[in-house]
Amino acid sequence: MLNISTITGGSIGTNSYLLEENKKVLLIDFVPQVEKIIEDNNLDLESIVLSHTHFDHLEGLSNFQKKYSFKLYLSNNSYNFIKNPDKIMLSIFPPVMLTDIRNLNLDGVKVCKENEIIRLNDHKIKVIESPGHSTDCLMLILDEMKSVFTGDTIFKGSVGRTDFPGGNFDEMINSINKLFNIIDDDYILYPGHGPKTTVDFEKKYNPFLKK
Repeated sequence: MLNISTITGGSIGTNSYLLEENKKVLLIDFVPQVEKIIEDNNLDLESIVLSHTHFDHLEGLSNFQKKYSFKLYLSNNSYNFIKNPDKIMLSIFPPVMLTDIRNLNLDGVKVCKENEIIRLNDHKIKVIESPGHSTDCLMLILDEMKSVFTGDTIFKGSVGRTDFPGGNFDEMINSINKLFNIIDDDYILYPGHGPKTTVDFEKKYNPFLKK
């Protein structure tokens, strides 16, 4: 049976999601607290998928890469941002906040595109490109558990900020509408920050989605 665990940590309370079955793990986004959980439970980390390359979703990942072997999945835009760190959307921030991005090892990285399937054992996670919060955002759909990992695109009662370089509010609303058009209202949304929610709740109460 596939289990979903939420690990909240890092500098600003980012959610990392640990999908585990029979000790094999797929991780969505990364916070430093993940390492102890993997060690304490003797887990076999197969892959990490980054929803986007803002520093808080990969904090400590470059050092973690030196200790563990796993596949790293990125959007094409994320890959290009990491290859050109001085041009990424967070270049307005102090260089120390970009250390992990500059030091990521891209050897063997997997660039994933719209509708691509990432697997953990027999489980399928579908990739959806979702620009808006940044141009490189992904959301990940796990249909068998009616779950979506939304990164910073949508939160409970809110949406991601769009005032960073590369952010675009209209694009983000379009990304949310695209998602809602392909999943049912009872799907659970697991955001990059804060508590989980549902499509139904957001359609009824999210003020940013009101027409």
